[in-house]
Amino acid sequence: MKYTTSDGFTLRVFSSGYLDYGLEITNSAGKEMYYNPCCLSADCWGSHYDEELDEVVEWCEDEWREELKLHADDLIDCFVQFDNV
Repeated sequence: MKYTTSDGFTLRVFSSGYLDYGLEITNSAGKEMYYNPCCLSADCWGSHYDEELDEVVEWCEDEWREELKLHADDLIDCFVQFDNV
């Protein structure tokens, strides 16, 4: 799943065989600014409990995009070293 911010950073979340999700952040020129194959905890990302179904449901692509949009600035501030931009 990908989301691109208004200032050109692209956040890509992916499953990499670990329990958690990987995160890659690239700048507007496509330069990789951050990469970690197990950055986002599966305890907090990627699913929600559906009371109606009484089970855990994985996020669809739109839900991933919405969460990335909501948290993009925090993730960029946390992981990108701006002296390398």
